[in-house]
Parts: sequence; C-alpha cells; structure tokens
Amino acid sequence: RNEAIAVAFQAVDVDRKLVHREPDAFTPGLAKSLSNLAIRLNAAGRSDEALTATREATEVYRYLARMNPDVFTPGLAKSLGVLAVELGETGRQHEVLATAQEAIGLYRPLADDDPSRYAPELAMALRALSVGMNDLKRDAEAVSAAREVVSIYRYLARTDGDYLPDLAESLHDLATYLPPTGNQSEALATIREATEIRRELAHRDPGSFTIDLACSLDVCAAILDWCGQPEQAARTHQELDAVASQIGAERDDRD
Repeated sequence: RNEAIAVAFQAVDVDRKLVHREPDAFTPGLAKSLSNLAIRLNAAGRSDEALTATREATEVYRYLARMNPDVFTPGLAKSLGVLAVELGETGRQHEVLATAQEAIGLYRPLADDDPSRYAPELAMALRALSVGMNDLKRDAEAVSAAREVVSIYRYLARTDGDYLPDLAESLHDLATYLPPTGNQSEALATIREATEIRRELAHRDPGSFTIDLACSLDVCAAILDWCGQPEQAARTHQELDAVASQIGAERDDRD
C-alpha cells in the first residue's frame, strides 16, 4: 500500500512538471493523477491528505471545465461529489453543503440527458447532502434530499437489481431522518421496505448483507416502539437477536 501511494505521489510530481511545459496537453492528466492519489490515501486511512489531493483535483477540473465545459463538466461534478463525501468524513459539515449542492447542480442536466450514466452519481451527491443536512439538524432538508435519493435508486433498481443494496441503504437512511419531523407512518413504511429488501439480500448472500439486515431490524424495532406497536417491536427484536447470533457464529467460523 505504501508503495502504491509513493507511485501515486510520483505520478502527480511528473504531471506537474509536464503541465508547466504544456498546460493544454497535460492538465487533464494532472487532475486524474491527483484523484488517483486521493483514492490511495483514503484507502490507507490518510483522510486529511486525501482531502487535500481531492481539493486540488477539484480546482484543476474547475479550470478545465471553464475551458471546455462539454468535455470536463462531468469530471468536475464527480470530483465535487467525492470532495463532499470526504469533507463529511473529516467533520467539515458546513463545507459539505455548498460542495454537494454544486455537484448536484452539475449532475442534474447530465442525468436528464443520460440517466443510466449519471443518475447514480447524482444520487451519491444527494446522499452526501442529506447526510450533511442531518448532521447539522436541518431535518426537513435532510429528508427532502434523502427522498430524492430513494426515488433515483428505485428507478435504477427497477431495471438493474444490482442497485437493490443502494435502494435499501437509501430507504434506511430516510427512515432514520424522519422521526425528528414527526412523520411516523412514512418512517415505519420506509424502514419496513428497507428491512424487507435487506432480508431478501441476506437470504441470497448472508456474508455480504446480514449486518445490514441487523442494522435495519434495530431501527425498525425502535420505530415500531415509537409508533406504539410494542408487540411487533418485540417480534422484531427477536429476529434481530437471531440475526446477531448468526453473525456471531459466522465470525467464530472465520476465526
């Protein structure tokens, strides 16, 4: 991993030198090498350094998009989306909002023209926005963004089952954002749908989705209690206990 990071730093240094000689030809390469460096640094847990690299990549893409918007606006939108996520992960919530909103503004026309390519990217930017709004206790705005994420993934999952985990995650997120708004019926329907999808996914692939199922069962039980349905909450807790035992047994088998 350290070797890969060293190579990525070296690539950035080489591209910087090339840009000084011939900016028009080599600036796109610098943007890509900075983005690649950020990926490597994030994988190694070096989040602050990754954020610095992503910020620079974003500014390079911003320059490129001004020069040639048709070619480089998608790259700028993607870099902004990544930057929004990294800002949230490093606790810079107020920066998340403006960054995610800029990414969303760029992605909307792209997704209108080519939804199969850009709707997933739009959903990721909207999710970053919803998380940021939720962290800042801007509950109604968090719910609004999360509902749109659900809508996009529902559309994508209708024709591509690979998006079912994303749909389940977006439903789970929305369900956790709804209680502060007092919307019990939507919260319960939403977490039940998330749980049902994750139950089916865990049945197909226990190793990948059982922990997600446990998370949704836990939230479902809490929402059932909130909605005044203690018997159903107790049954959900029983299922959660069984799933937790399954997770423990699988861990013991791996050890």
